[in-house]
Amino acid sequence: METPQELTVRHQQLSEKISIAQDTTLTEIEFLRRSRNLLKIRDMNLSDAHEKKKFQDGLAVILTKVANLTGLKDPIHPINKRDIAQMIVTLYKTLSLEEIDYAFRIDRYGYHGEPTKHYQLFNAEFVTTVLIKYEKWKRTTLRSCPPTRFEDKHQAKKVLVNKCFKEYRETGKLFRSWTKSQIYEAYWYMYSRGFLPSHTELFKEKYRRKVVKRMYKAAEEMGVFAKRRRIYKLKGIQIGEKLDSYLCIYMTVETFFRKLIAQEKEMQDLL
Repeated sequence: METPQELTVRHQQLSEKISIAQDTTLTEIEFLRRSRNLLKIRDMNLSDAHEKKKFQDGLAVILTKVANLTGLKDPIHPINKRDIAQMIVTLYKTLSLEEIDYAFRIDRYGYHGEPTKHYQLFNAEFVTTVLIKYEKWKRTTLRSCPPTRFEDKHQAKKVLVNKCFKEYRETGKLFRSWTKSQIYEAYWYMYSRGFLPSHTELFKEKYRRKVVKRMYKAAEEMGVFAKRRRIYKLKGIQIGEKLDSYLCIYMTVETFFRKLIAQEKEMQDLL
């Protein structure tokens, strides 16, 4: 049985593995607006071991903290932990981990009246009661606030593009755990600012050949059957089948970011 002090220590250990947004200076409206760009659970690739562990660790941070702050005397039973995780993935996948964390915070602070009681039973029923209140509060709050001004949207896109550049510089990869809407929003914003080439026929053909070349190279490292499927797809592309636009976007943005890095420039300075 874990004491409150032991729960605090374990929460601190888990917090070192994954960072949950804790900016208490944001107003409710600011948080809800920023939450639109947070990674939703539905967009996590939970079939991937790394992504699944990231989700589990993040949820563990939240549950441990909530148990501590709401006065739970005994640790959450493993069966309840699994049930809560399954319930969230099934019913609340449109939320982000940060929103789940925020939902428990405003419930504790009495935004909905009296805080939800767990009666020393921390289970899926308790968690879903809190999240139902949060979703209702979220809808009501967003309906009551004025539309975001153009400047706010412009700033949000700048933040998104700068985040994209930093991730690439640190990992060498683009759009890790990004939604399609975020990818296209970042791309078209950079295009509208003149950072990326115009979509001339010459440009399209040039990048079409680049993508096909990279796909052939990747196919050489695949197993026999995967390689055969990739070659079959490439032959179709070469005779006129439509090429996945995501691959062209990826290589266009990657080329631009490589130039910035080679020139030792910062994306935020251009924005």
